[in-house]
Parts: sequence; structure tokens; C-alpha cells
Amino acid sequence: MTYVNDSIKKGIHMKIKRFVTGLLFIFCAALLVLSQLNLLTFKLSFWTVAGTIIFTWGFLDGLIHREIFKGIFSLAFLSMIFAKPLHIESLVPWTILGAAFLLAIGLETIFKSKSHDFIVSPKNGFHWKKEDYPRFSSETSQSSNDRNITIKQSFSDTSRYVHSKVLETVKIEASLGDINLYLDDAQSQNHHVTLRLDSQLSDITVYVPRNWKMTSRLTSPLSSFSVEGTSDADGDTQLELTGKISMCDFKLVYV
Repeated sequence: MTYVNDSIKKGIHMKIKRFVTGLLFIFCAALLVLSQLNLLTFKLSFWTVAGTIIFTWGFLDGLIHREIFKGIFSLAFLSMIFAKPLHIESLVPWTILGAAFLLAIGLETIFKSKSHDFIVSPKNGFHWKKEDYPRFSSETSQSSNDRNITIKQSFSDTSRYVHSKVLETVKIEASLGDINLYLDDAQSQNHHVTLRLDSQLSDITVYVPRNWKMTSRLTSPLSSFSVEGTSDADGDTQLELTGKISMCDFKLVYV
């Protein structure tokens, strides 16, 4: 197993940030509308919404990057913003800030002394490695003479080269992954290949021969689906796309 470079690691972090940021703004918009319709027990001002966005983002960013002080103090400031509906006005500000400071020190002491980073390996599953920085795995593999192939990828990237002469189905399950699937050297005895996708927040590129004709029953909400190149008019193999991708970038390339 090798480790991806900084650009891939940053790309995965950016996908998480875009997704979380989008959800955060949608949530705050809903809160603002509900407040103005008097459907909430408290009123939200512009500055309350702005503070909610800033400190919620700070908490989530601290969670993603394991920055304990950032996450804890973001929660502390959020609690002060909503002190009245939470009935904790008597704790604002010093009790909350003092408790946040002590809690952050305690968590920092516990988890920094047992610092383990999460590593994902497509073959070996999940495991933890004691290091000083997070890593995400990358892997290149080849498949020969397999009828059915399953690719599962999370928080990592892979390049898969398929040389099977009896290929029937390929299933891709990805979450925050980057997958390059090469089927340009594959063949099917029954002239039909099913590509089934179940993926979220991933970049997927599939390379296929020009003699494969594609039909799609793929559901792709909030996703990009593009085809590069064209198939031969006399193509003898049917490629059927099925399944669902959400917030993905899917590309089919004829080579």
C-alpha cells in the first residue's frame, strides 16, 4: 500500500468541506425562514445566523482536522449565541469559556497521548496507525479472468486495470473516493457488461473499448455525468449503467 500525495489528500478534504458548507447554509436558511414565520420559539437576527454559520463551520472544521480547541470553543460560542432558548444565560460568558478551556485541555491530553490516524486500505479494510499526521491510501491493482468485480473505496483513490475475457458485472461502491477503472482491455463472452454504481461524493472515470455501446439507467442526483468519445456503429458489446450516484463526477471515456 502506498500513500497519496498532498494534492489528493487536499482534494478529499475539499469535497467534505463543500458538502458540509452547502448543508450548513441550507440549514441556516431554513432556520431564518422559520424564525420569520414565527414557527420557532425564538427569533433569529442576521448576526445570529452569521455567528451560527461561522462557529458551526469552525466546529466541523475542527472535527475534520482533529483540532480539539477549535472544535470545543466553536461549540462554546454557539452555546452562548443560543443561551436564551437553551436557558443557560447565567453561564455566559465565563463559566462556559472556562468549562470549554478545561474540557479542551482534558481531551487534548487524552487523545494526543494516544494519537492514531485512520488509514483506509481497499484490501485490508480499516486500521489505525500511530503517526503524527493523517494519511489516505492509494492503490493500483489488476484483475484477470474475473466474471464479477467489486470495487469498494472510501477516503482514498485507486486505479483498477481489468483484463478479463469473461467479464459480466462490475460494481463500484465509493464514498469520498477517486476511482479510475480501465476496461479497455476487457471482453465479454455474452456481449453484455453491467456496471452498477453506488457512490457518493466521488470522482469516477471509466475507460471502455469503442466497440461497447452504452445504455444508462443510472440515477445521478446533483452529479456530473459526461461521455468522451464515441462508440463504433457496429459495436457488438452492450454496456449497461445502473445504480445511483450522488454528488459525484462520473466520466465514461471511449478509447
